[in-house]
Amino acid sequence: TLGWTSLGGWVVGGFAGVGRFFFPRVRYEAPTSFKVGRPEDYVVNTVDSRWLKEQSVFIIRKPDGLYAMRAACTHLGCSIGWFAQEGKFKCPCHGSFFDIQGDVLGGPAPEPLHRAAISQDLDGSIRIDTAQTSHKPGEREKTPFLLEV
Repeated sequence: TLGWTSLGGWVVGGFAGVGRFFFPRVRYEAPTSFKVGRPEDYVVNTVDSRWLKEQSVFIIRKPDGLYAMRAACTHLGCSIGWFAQEGKFKCPCHGSFFDIQGDVLGGPAPEPLHRAAISQDLDGSIRIDTAQTSHKPGEREKTPFLLEV
């Protein structure tokens, strides 16, 4: 009886440990919606990378507005970088490169970079939502993927 009870306890404990693995108490992902300041915080015709490390996005300010570019290559999801002297986003993993609009200029990437939804709150601050993205030309140049300023 003692042996069967011990074996049963061991089996139940094992399944409980495995089951606990699938339901963690902590969420390790960054929030999908976050504030990034005000439009006047960004210089026209620049790519701002201050949110790259925390949120994995670039904020691009053009004369007509702002947009947020996801910093993930569309080939295999590697983190891309902005090279201002060349005016290109580049992927260090497989050599894809993109223009400031996110369009593919070369490499194995199959589609343009994704833009995240961008809006302005009532207090004037900019809000980015990385849960909503688009890479389709025509769609990405309209609300909610372009904040007109």
